[in-house]
Amino acid sequence: MNPVYLYWAEAEPTLENWAQLNTRGIAEWSDAVPLLFLWLIGPTPRRCVWPAYNDGPQPPALICPWDEASGRLQALRARLQRPEHAHDGAALRQSLQGVLEAFADTQTGHLVFDASMLMHAEHGRKYDKPGYRKAFEQLQSQATALAAEWADETRTAPALQLLLAQPVTSVGYWGAEVATGCWQDPSEYPDDLPDFLAEYSGSWYDDGKSAAEYDTKLGAYVVRRCQRGQPHQEGAVTAYGRWLVPVGPHRVLTNRYDDDAKRAWITLLRPADSPNDERYGLLDSNGIEVLPAIFTHVSTVGDRLVLCQAPDSPRGVDGEASYELRRIDTGEVIEQQLGGRFFHGRGDGYIEAERADMDGPNRMALLDFDGRRVTDFAFSGFSPFHKRHKVAMAARDGRWGLINARGEVILPMVYDRMSMKNGGGPPHFHGDSVLIFTVEHDAEGNAIHGSDRVGIADKHGRVIVPPTMHPWHLQWAFDKNGCMLVHQDDLLYHLHADGSLSAPLGSRQATLDEMKRQFDQRWQRGEPADASTLAGEVDREACRELIGLLCRGMDDTAATLQAQLDDWLDEAAAGSSDEDSDAADDEDGPSSFHVMPDDGPATPFFRAIAYALRDHSVWMHLDWKAADEVPHAAAHLPDIKALQTFHWDGLANGEDMQDGLEALAAHMRVAGWSLISFDTQADDYLIGAVAEVDTDRCLALAQALRVPIRLVSEPDA
Repeated sequence: MNPVYLYWAEAEPTLENWAQLNTRGIAEWSDAVPLLFLWLIGPTPRRCVWPAYNDGPQPPALICPWDEASGRLQALRARLQRPEHAHDGAALRQSLQGVLEAFADTQTGHLVFDASMLMHAEHGRKYDKPGYRKAFEQLQSQATALAAEWADETRTAPALQLLLAQPVTSVGYWGAEVATGCWQDPSEYPDDLPDFLAEYSGSWYDDGKSAAEYDTKLGAYVVRRCQRGQPHQEGAVTAYGRWLVPVGPHRVLTNRYDDDAKRAWITLLRPADSPNDERYGLLDSNGIEVLPAIFTHVSTVGDRLVLCQAPDSPRGVDGEASYELRRIDTGEVIEQQLGGRFFHGRGDGYIEAERADMDGPNRMALLDFDGRRVTDFAFSGFSPFHKRHKVAMAARDGRWGLINARGEVILPMVYDRMSMKNGGGPPHFHGDSVLIFTVEHDAEGNAIHGSDRVGIADKHGRVIVPPTMHPWHLQWAFDKNGCMLVHQDDLLYHLHADGSLSAPLGSRQATLDEMKRQFDQRWQRGEPADASTLAGEVDREACRELIGLLCRGMDDTAATLQAQLDDWLDEAAAGSSDEDSDAADDEDGPSSFHVMPDDGPATPFFRAIAYALRDHSVWMHLDWKAADEVPHAAAHLPDIKALQTFHWDGLANGEDMQDGLEALAAHMRVAGWSLISFDTQADDYLIGAVAEVDTDRCLALAQALRVPIRLVSEPDA
């Protein structure tokens, strides 16, 4: 929901007078700035403080004296009464009726124009940043240019022509109910219905009942009414009573789950005479019809495109009706004869589309969100683009290669597979390198098991190492050190991301035999030592020093944790890990320490310390898949000023947690900190920071204590 508002204020708002200032809403519109709003705010609108929001930084607004805005309204009204506008100005004069009523009630005060919610949808709540400041200044200049354009009364200015042609959208919505509703935010309490929707409480699917559900993207309630033997009736209404879609025998669908769309769109489904014949139309967030309800399918694609299917659409080679892609603002058809495979939720700004009038698998293309073709319809599938390298995998006849962001093939489609982040993610690069695989096939075309061969290509599509060696395992990816274990002629090697090959690591068969021996030995290994045995072997002085390094500059926290560790070790050494002891009920007591067969003496106790560091806001605790929390490291780690400027937005293209942590490590290194990780032996991360001057000593202590703390490496250059 991105509305703009006009307000009346009795005085110019300031931070000091805001609590007592008398204001009321008089007009609003969603997702666009009506021309009349800019015209009324004047040729020289001033910037004012508008502290209307309770949280965070406050936005600016434009302000002008009320009598000046009223004078401009009267001038417009007088121009519309001229003979040349007797006919074409009728609709505009009708739309201005609510405007005239709003101005008739007031003689003094100020007109305030607030477009912050529309602009911060793009720039965020960063009202003092260059992006938002530039957008605000453009708004001021538009108002000034509009006044200059209308100053020449000898001709009909283009803006006035637009007002005459589109009176509803150019004037916006004016009404008395705006005054009581523009401050409401139902998204906080979506189940608290306004008084005028009292009859819509209940379960809409029960006979005779009604219901209303608030749609946050639309900024309105979708209301429903159900009666036995009658078609369901639905509509959409704002929190203050403006009906975007009056309740009627139709269904109201919104695009609230479409992450590619910043605006809200309404798909209106009208049932026809036949139960199997329904018609769809499209409305914008203000209830203005964009497409009439004559289509058998309508779905928005972002904010610029809409995918439609008409009853008389030509059939494709599979016998199904085809689709067409239109521009929303002009209605122009930009692609026809599209098939049912149409996917725009890739997260990288591209759309996969299929041609319905072509046969065979190679009929897919990439489009952008303006509808322009990035590739021809000559492919069978694509991966998302890699965020950093701007390349994607593309398939043709079941074989894969690489394309760049211009749609050019940079690596021919001759490979059976390539390394990927995940099943639907982008190609998995280590630095500039990606793994490529070929598979041998038998006479019937079936892949021969175990015939995989691996090579390396770079981000430019150059083959660094042809696929000639067999992979040791089937994960098809580099490890965190940029290596892959490969074998050839019964010898094992490390294949590095730069294309180099290590010296032979030994016999493949001998390695398999040793792995089997270790596996059998592990099953024969006895139970791990209990906590009391380990507690007696802990080097307490080394533990205290390590805690001090992890809590650098936080002496009170370090002392608390050091004392807590001593208490745990004393209890464990005294044999308090007995199941019957009181400590067994304490989740941080010695009896609850998880002891693994390979644990060093201090390791189980440091697991509890590691989680305690999280509770003291010294470490950051992350679920293994919660990469969206990485940019918020400043809220969890110590007071490292450099983290206030850390930014990482790799999520949209399938970048995983390790990429985010590597970016965070590189950012912190510049500020003199090292990023470290504690191995929890579970599906989560405990991430901490240690001063760079302490890093070597910290890692040495961790190694001596056999505590699983490691340094998070930075990304390859």
